[in-house]
Amino acid sequence: MGVTHDGFLRCLSEQETARVRAAPPEDVGLTRAEPVCLDFNVRATDDPPVLSVSEVLAGTVAFDVHQACAAASEWAQRTAGIKRDYNVKDVP
Repeated sequence: MGVTHDGFLRCLSEQETARVRAAPPEDVGLTRAEPVCLDFNVRATDDPPVLSVSEVLAGTVAFDVHQACAAASEWAQRTAGIKRDYNVKDVP
């Protein structure tokens, strides 16, 4: 069983959008390189300050481990305070 974690990162100002856009590609690469990560994408939407975020992790324990690592990451520091609108679901 896996876990999907998807939704939106909603920037409320140009400064927030600039912080996200300044993130190096390595931020995405680090998540994709995690053994528990099956898929991870951050994409632009038709509304420029809103980014679509989706990831699939190997299971509930994997999700919990990933969340702990992500909370201490450079990405978390860079995007601190930016509104997140995420859904988490178990998938077969």
